[in-house]
Amino acid sequence: MEIIMGRKSLIYLNMFYPYNSQGETFLASEIEYCKFENIDKFIFPIWARGKIKAELPGYKVINIQTKYNKMKKLLNVLFTFFSPLLYQEIKVLRKSHRISFHNLKTLISFLTDGIYLSKILAKYIKGNIKANSEIVFYSYWLHLDAFIAAFVGRLLKNKYTIKTISRCHRFDLYEYAAAGGYIPARKYILNGLNYVYPISNDAKQYLIENYNLSFEKSIVSRLGTFDNGVNISPKRNVLKIISCSWMRKVKRLDLICKALELVDFDIEWTHIGSGEEESRIYRLISSINNPHVTFKLVGSLSNEEVISTYKDNDYNVFINVSASEGVPVSIMEAMSFGKIIIATDTGGTKEIVKNYENGYLLEVNFKIDSLVGVLKEIYEMDEIIYKKMCKNSRVIWEEMCNAEKNYIIFSKMLWNLFDNC
Repeated sequence: MEIIMGRKSLIYLNMFYPYNSQGETFLASEIEYCKFENIDKFIFPIWARGKIKAELPGYKVINIQTKYNKMKKLLNVLFTFFSPLLYQEIKVLRKSHRISFHNLKTLISFLTDGIYLSKILAKYIKGNIKANSEIVFYSYWLHLDAFIAAFVGRLLKNKYTIKTISRCHRFDLYEYAAAGGYIPARKYILNGLNYVYPISNDAKQYLIENYNLSFEKSIVSRLGTFDNGVNISPKRNVLKIISCSWMRKVKRLDLICKALELVDFDIEWTHIGSGEEESRIYRLISSINNPHVTFKLVGSLSNEEVISTYKDNDYNVFINVSASEGVPVSIMEAMSFGKIIIATDTGGTKEIVKNYENGYLLEVNFKIDSLVGVLKEIYEMDEIIYKKMCKNSRVIWEEMCNAEKNYIIFSKMLWNLFDNC
């Protein structure tokens, strides 16, 4: 086997990138700022399938196909029953009154995949990286890939100098938003990491309060969007609102429909995105019997097309009424163009949407009248106040959500994890 001659290695763990960038576009952007010299760089997409769709100069893709026959998978499941981790987690489930068939199934599947992938990754590393080298494992998600990083780190700790870190976002952090209210192996993963990089202060506080993670071990590292210019749209006789999200239950687009049934002023709603709720939302919109309302469902667009939509059209307000979020990309993107934001106070949203500065925060379980009232307030808003709020959106974006600035800061932190860089 080929032995990498360097003494320092960075190994990214994620789900699909560069085989598929869906859901991991932030990682694709971030890597552009992590072109470290004198460090061997690897990326391990744990569910790699098919052909690579993105070129990664300077990175070696670890392509370990995880397909295996039913008999081998059954043997791996049986092996999981000999793991002390399984019984430690069952104890956690019992103590927290979350034990159920669904959660047990989730746990067994998680550990089966995690242990299997960890062992084949460890084998790859021993065959390709010199003993006594320095390795930083960087997991993009605080989920199965972070489990693998922690597990492999423990397996190889006597052979290499190892540091393990992970980002965390939303689905991989907030257990209350997960099916069954449970994400497996939280304690095992967090104990196996040197640092965790949540994307918001809310996420950091959640880690501290729920898992007793030390303040020093959790370092807020925000994501962001890129500067594509500003387009502060004029106020007219029609209030133009836009939303951009998957059409899923958690996004609660039906609440926007209910609000639009009640408005007594002219309003136009454009929605970007599709999903399993598309037919239902279309039926709800079509049934709105209000002459003041018009709507456009434009379906799924690429990120480039979304940017062009903001550049080429006038929108006054971006709206997001989701029941659960981390720090929404869609909100950051709209802020960069100078849009007033209406959003629910969930996750880290309140850190970038400030009441009466650049938008309006609604309670998660808001009343429809509250949303109608906010829309009317913006419609009737003085032009000077309106423009000030739009400009504030751009200013807050520049301070907190500028991807270039945030990724440069993170890349320096990543670089500093290596000794004597």
